[in-house]
Amino acid sequence: MGTIREFAPLNEAATSAQEPLIVVLDDESAIVGELVDSLNHEGLRAIGATQPAEALRLLAANPPLRVLVTDIRMPGTDGVTLVRDLKHQRGEADAVEVVMITGHGSMDDAVAALRLGVVDFLNKPFRVADLHSACLSALTRAAQRREAARAPEAPPPAPGQMAPVSDRDQLRAAITAGQIIPWLQPLVQVPSRGLYGFEALARWQHPERGLLPAGQFIPEVMAYGLSPELDMSILRQSVRAVTTWRRAGSNPGALHVNLSPASLHEPTLIAQVRALLRDEAADPSDLVIEVTEESAIAGGGAEMLVRLADLGFTLALDDFGTGFSSLSRLIDLPVRMIKLDRSFLRVSGLAAGSLIADVTSFARGRGLRVLAEGLETHAHWEMIVRAGVDLAQGWMTGIPLPLDQAEQVAAGRLVASTTPPV
Repeated sequence: MGTIREFAPLNEAATSAQEPLIVVLDDESAIVGELVDSLNHEGLRAIGATQPAEALRLLAANPPLRVLVTDIRMPGTDGVTLVRDLKHQRGEADAVEVVMITGHGSMDDAVAALRLGVVDFLNKPFRVADLHSACLSALTRAAQRREAARAPEAPPPAPGQMAPVSDRDQLRAAITAGQIIPWLQPLVQVPSRGLYGFEALARWQHPERGLLPAGQFIPEVMAYGLSPELDMSILRQSVRAVTTWRRAGSNPGALHVNLSPASLHEPTLIAQVRALLRDEAADPSDLVIEVTEESAIAGGGAEMLVRLADLGFTLALDDFGTGFSSLSRLIDLPVRMIKLDRSFLRVSGLAAGSLIADVTSFARGRGLRVLAEGLETHAHWEMIVRAGVDLAQGWMTGIPLPLDQAEQVAAGRLVASTTPPV
């Protein structure tokens, strides 16, 4: 049984304002005592445990407990496994936020925790003030999640309101007719902010609803098995555009295009890509194919990546940090770039910059470039500059543009538009 330090009796039915809100877990009782005393001194109401099973018991028996502070590495277990167990223990309305304490050499674990939704990290050694701040942020998020989970369901669509697209034939017809088109988002170099290239993002120019973002139709494209058709259509349109610009003297830089997991398992993919390169007289070295971690590893994905690399394409691992590979497995894939998922920039406090710097250092040591996506604020920019990130993408550095405006950016006749930075 672990050592328990508490400042008020634990009672599942209690509603007193003095109920504990935070559980501190560490295998060293002295550390637990120090952190619990410090949080209580600040009025944050904490208890402690030195065994994961005891911490889970406390959380299960006391719904008011909203935050778990835990070391990422402990004898016999780890914080990542604990977070997974917590996800099964409580529903969204009673979700527990986690503040993870990390040490040297636990980068893979930190990335795994990030994938599970942990956004507060404290690197050893840390200041007590940083712990207080992280716990306050976590308590705020817990309250917001409870409110969201308990909010009434959205009313049904009003009479005459458009329903979601759900017709497979309609989607296929839209792809064939070229209604689903690429918009290009600028990618910039760090720290110069010079144009590095563009990423092609799908938009549907719907004849009745106007321009639709990807989130309103891509899930259905995937569900209907139309991803390979859409991928090739976006790839062809994008390659045709930037190749034309190059011939006219513009320099659009690298063109990033996404391939879905379904495309990587399409037997005719290589033949289609070869035909595209031939028809458009395109140079594969100007193209970067982005794939997710999961699709790169599952099934025959890795073999297909090798074949694409042999054709001359640069390969990038998209949304890094949301899949299931470890950093060490990158050396087994023919990728030359990783894209840090936007969740890296959402990590609270100083740990965000430290985690990004660690991943960047690891990647560079293996000859990989690093692109950070999801930049929205000056703080994000300063963070990736300090971390040594190579490239950046986000609303702060450039919003997606229709092809005609992207061409003007490539030609230097137009500065990429951004949203007002925070």
